Amino acid sequence: MDPLVTGGPFDIPELRHQLSRFVSVKTAWSCVRVSKAWATTFIPVIWYEVDFAIHPRFAALSPPTIGKHGHLIRIVKNATSFTHVVVLANIRVDQLTSLHVETTASVLHHEYAYEIVSRNSASLQDIHLYAATVPANKRNSLAHFVSVPALIPFSAASLEVNESSSVLRSLTLSNLCLTGSGFMSILLASPLLSELRLLGTDVVGIPNWSFRHAGVKVFVSWLKNIIRSEAESSVDGASLLAYFPALKVLHVNDQEGRSTALSANKIKRDLARYCPTLSVFHLQDNTGAIIPKFCYNAPSNLTEIAYLYEHTSPEVLTSILLHQHSLTSVSVFCSDDIFTASRHEVIPVSDHFEASGRLLQLIPRGCPQLEVLSLHLHEMDMDEVERGEWACKNLKTLRVRIKGLDTKKAISKTLSQWYAGLVTTSKASWSAATTTTTTTNSIGTESSQDVDEHCGTAEGGGSKSDGSSDGGGLEFLHTSIEARVARHLLKFEKLETVWLGYKTWSL
Repeated sequence: MDPLVTGGPFDIPELRHQLSRFVSVKTAWSCVRVSKAWATTFIPVIWYEVDFAIHPRFAALSPPTIGKHGHLIRIVKNATSFTHVVVLANIRVDQLTSLHVETTASVLHHEYAYEIVSRNSASLQDIHLYAATVPANKRNSLAHFVSVPALIPFSAASLEVNESSSVLRSLTLSNLCLTGSGFMSILLASPLLSELRLLGTDVVGIPNWSFRHAGVKVFVSWLKNIIRSEAESSVDGASLLAYFPALKVLHVNDQEGRSTALSANKIKRDLARYCPTLSVFHLQDNTGAIIPKFCYNAPSNLTEIAYLYEHTSPEVLTSILLHQHSLTSVSVFCSDDIFTASRHEVIPVSDHFEASGRLLQLIPRGCPQLEVLSLHLHEMDMDEVERGEWACKNLKTLRVRIKGLDTKKAISKTLSQWYAGLVTTSKASWSAATTTTTTTNSIGTESSQDVDEHCGTAEGGGSKSDGSSDGGGLEFLHTSIEARVARHLLKFEKLETVWLGYKTWSL
């Protein structure tokens, strides 16, 4: 008798439920075929997430099939066409927690999309509404205006209601329009909202009432919504920063080059007035002018800065180093898949700032609180690195390229030596701790001679008694680029994530 069908441990519903949390959709399909009891457990896994980009055939499912299982769907991604929104319009699709949908393809598409949002407004925690195409003047297109009532659960539709049943935590509106009063209504009806992204979205008109949302910690928007001139304020109201008194993270996108016309005093005044707790800047524009404009006038407690690497310049670095005593993270923007373990090729380097690479060394040398240094497009020269000590002894994440480490073999060998050095040091420290009461050296505090010895024995090689090398020994490792980088990594005892151009290594 098959123990998996009767009498096995997974005949216990609770154990099957725990197992279902860790299986893939493909495995879930196999589990469904075991028995009716298993089907009851694993069918929800199959229906949990619908991504039309990965499973386009979902749009061809019959209404009875959607009606039977639609209540199991929790996440919808890439609903881009009218066919997609029609299949989701089934009334049984009523417990979504995350929805990514295009809303403007046609008037009918607009109606269907917002009906889906409205039906799930009490359960949605993450909403991304967007327009795939943008007309010359989207303010004249009704399809591009957000249907605010759809985002507000019925129990919170009236402003007289004190409590809202909305569980919305993250809202992204891309290439759309929103009235000022509608914007206020969404904020009031979403007490749990913590992340708001208005990507290419215009907030139009002065609201006839105001509400300050203390729960929003992350705000992403175009510069025209973040810092407004007096003339703009007279038409569309004050800066949207005025509504987020507890903001921590600000991502500014200036594709129109507006930062060059903004005065430093205006930026400084608005940041100090509206966002006294702001500590993270993500700054993106076409020229790089926005970086010093904001960094020079930012609060003194700035902890994180991210920007486009091609805008690196002496002026940008100077503005960043104004916050050297508080910075814990300096990074440049990149695509999401660069650091994934499934990426098998070495990322090519096109480093416009290589000639002045020594200036970039001022960041790790001058920022003692730095924990994350992610400059994946920068190729460091170990000759420059070794000219001065890095002050960031609490470094946890490092993503850079190293000159001379340009193959998978070289990168893997370097990281293997680093890991072997950690193991050797840990064993030595443990052994010393069990045999003496004196304080032992940690990875981060041991002498350079100790670190050299660990790297020298990282792969089991060493010098022979006659002084010759066995091919993997101390003499070779001390002079190779792999050994030099490994020795450098061993100086940071809290380092746990490293990327040198090929995959990400994590301890």
